[in-house]
Amino acid sequence: MRSIDRRALALAALAALAGVLPALAETPAPAPAAGLAAPEEIFPLQRFDLRSVPYEASLARDPFALPEVAVGTKRTSAQLDLRSALLVGIVRLRDGGFIALVEDENGDSYALTKGDPIEEGQVTAIDEAALIAWMRNGDSRQQVRLELAKEGE
Repeated sequence: MRSIDRRALALAALAALAGVLPALAETPAPAPAAGLAAPEEIFPLQRFDLRSVPYEASLARDPFALPEVAVGTKRTSAQLDLRSALLVGIVRLRDGGFIALVEDENGDSYALTKGDPIEEGQVTAIDEAALIAWMRNGDSRQQVRLELAKEGE
């Protein structure tokens, strides 16, 4: 059956080359159905002369310049008070460690690992469900545990 298909294809190609069959380029496009507009009428082609768009290098940003950042607005984890923070996620690393994703009352986000400093304390442990830290509370130390919220809570 495969050889018959090849023969038919070869005969059709020879017939097209000999002019027996009309060439595909000469076949007119089908007319739109009655009552429907042609695509060119709905979406007219617009041609733009690119030479008419001026280029001004002064308006372009230098791709090698560092972006400007307001100095002093970014808080560090050492300024984070976990007592008013929310644990929004925990990421397990390939080495078995964890990163806790924490959001403070202002909506700022922090990625904390074990040993990171926080306001008046330090992160002591992170597991699949919680972050544990010790914080100074006057003359004593206080353990703070942030639980990861379960889905639907």
